[in-house]
Amino acid sequence: MMKVTRLLVLTAVVVALASPALAGCTPNKNAGQNSSDVNGYGYTFFVGGASQNYSDMVGRFWQPGFRSTINEGTYDVSQWMLDYRGYSPNAFEMNAVLGDASVNLCPSGELVVVIQSANTNGKGALFAVGRVTELSGPQTDFDFTRTSLHWDMTPVSAPPMNASKVGTVLTLNATLPDPAAVFHGLTGVQYTGTITGMRLMRAAGTTTPGPAAANWTYTGSTGVAGAAFGPFTFDCSTLPAGQDLYYAVQLQFVDNVLADMVGTPTQIKCNSGLANPIIKEHKPKKH
Repeated sequence: MMKVTRLLVLTAVVVALASPALAGCTPNKNAGQNSSDVNGYGYTFFVGGASQNYSDMVGRFWQPGFRSTINEGTYDVSQWMLDYRGYSPNAFEMNAVLGDASVNLCPSGELVVVIQSANTNGKGALFAVGRVTELSGPQTDFDFTRTSLHWDMTPVSAPPMNASKVGTVLTLNATLPDPAAVFHGLTGVQYTGTITGMRLMRAAGTTTPGPAAANWTYTGSTGVAGAAFGPFTFDCSTLPAGQDLYYAVQLQFVDNVLADMVGTPTQIKCNSGLANPIIKEHKPKKH
């Protein structure tokens, strides 16, 4: 009898470990910009170069404090950022069905959403970040039109940089930009509670690297808007001929979530005395 009991317990443990996370909300909840009984129907406008192809978009949402367990799961952005360009140019509407089987567990109390889209000019990405509390009663439980009826996809500015060069060695100083414009929160809510920092990222290439953060290397510097880093150095002789340096920021969100894409990059031309910004080139003195 003891062996049978142990076997049943062991079987139950194995089944529990093998089972996927519980899916979605029962009864269903919604998150989006389609709460007609509160503020009307809102849109997110993919303007300013934001790609309108789903293959260039990434969407995330989660309950603050529970990113690892209560999140979008495998619910693809194409399923909840709906194409409304037939009704209004450049318009998409957030309409997430949180009872969908691909959603991990059921958000409650508060929800953060992060929408990212590659810039069609190949230089970084544009963003929309929102955070709202849950309502009871309206058709949309997490009603993002309470922040503003419509959103625009917005770039994160290129980090301002100063550079000087002696021989092949660059000396650089960087300042982090202000990401406030990408955030949509309730009245009085500061963006800093959701966008908690920015990581300075570096990449190299003969052309601007793609916006995916996986293409970039973390420099080890993280800060908030206005934070200054430097001076730090980079030896251009370590790059293949013709390659330049690029610096951009990667947003960091509550729960240490990192953006999938970087913002607008700053180019530093390693292979000449010119740069954006202009490099002051100092030739070594002859002795």
